[in-house]
Amino acid sequence: MAEQKQLDDIERVIRLVEIALTIGRHILHVMWVFFGINVALVAYNFATGNIIWGIISLLFAIGGFIFITQIYEHRNRHRLRRQARRAEIPPEYKEAAST
Repeated sequence: MAEQKQLDDIERVIRLVEIALTIGRHILHVMWVFFGINVALVAYNFATGNIIWGIISLLFAIGGFIFITQIYEHRNRHRLRRQARRAEIPPEYKEAAST
């Protein structure tokens, strides 16, 4: 009985890790949706005269935009680092490294 409980706990942890990896893989799409919703809320709040909530939504939209730019910068740095590693590989080992 105790073994089954431990197996269930392990399966639950594996599912949570899979969900976290899926969210991490699609974080850029999630952040663009978050940014778009906040920009729509900003426009709606300012159009209806709700200035305070418009400012709060604007701060969230700015935060989302900053986070999106940080994601792009991080991915570009990572891509450039990988390209630099490929350039450092000696010519005789390039065929083995490309597979």
